[in-house]
Amino acid sequence: MIILVLLFVPFVFASNIEYSIMDKEVFVDSSGQTLENLLIELPQDYSSLNSSQPSYLEEPYLVFPKNSTFSYSFFTKDYLSKTGKDYFFILNEANSFASEIRIFLPEGSTLNDKYPIYPAGYNIETNGKNIIVHWDSVDSEILVSYNSSDFNLLLPTILVLILASLIYFILKFNFTKKNKLQNLFGEERKIMKFLIKRKGCWTKEISKELGISKVRLSRRLRNLEQKGLITKTPHGNENRIELK
Repeated sequence: MIILVLLFVPFVFASNIEYSIMDKEVFVDSSGQTLENLLIELPQDYSSLNSSQPSYLEEPYLVFPKNSTFSYSFFTKDYLSKTGKDYFFILNEANSFASEIRIFLPEGSTLNDKYPIYPAGYNIETNGKNIIVHWDSVDSEILVSYNSSDFNLLLPTILVLILASLIYFILKFNFTKKNKLQNLFGEERKIMKFLIKRKGCWTKEISKELGISKVRLSRRLRNLEQKGLITKTPHGNENRIELK
């Protein structure tokens, strides 16, 4: 939890805080100008802190002097929780010094209609990629529930990959089949169509199924072998014919 406490009187103006929800953490980015000293307590798990020359107190506190322009940013997981398939951004105590607060949902995510946004008085905006919940000023707890886009993106991606693979193999098969039959006519074309279906077979099967005499079949197979379309492997008195 982040608690912002002002030393003496809470005077800060032209300030804003943005919470950008990422996969499993939140990027917090704030800037403004103080009229009095500003004390900031950071969440326990904060990381990658970047700030504009504050005076450091005992960890995890920052203090910005009065009449100064300030900015700071860090990452934290403290503001995120999950219950079942419902995701939540929860800020137990809002930043009363901020004149504007924006929460950026993860790209592709949507607001969860099962839970109302708290508190009221917000506006819904978008930058074309993210849904943004915007308050002009908040001094209470903030709660925003959203639906993660992880599953919604994964399923279409898998389906697209499967479809692309299927189309590739269909086109490859049709191209191979068309290429093997190109410039073939009559009995040679019949033989090739038969072999494409059977992958491989014996010469007696071709002769029987297509009604081609052994003499004519021998000539046709020799022509196909010379064209580099088939292979012929002798087995005694029979030949095993396969596509090359």
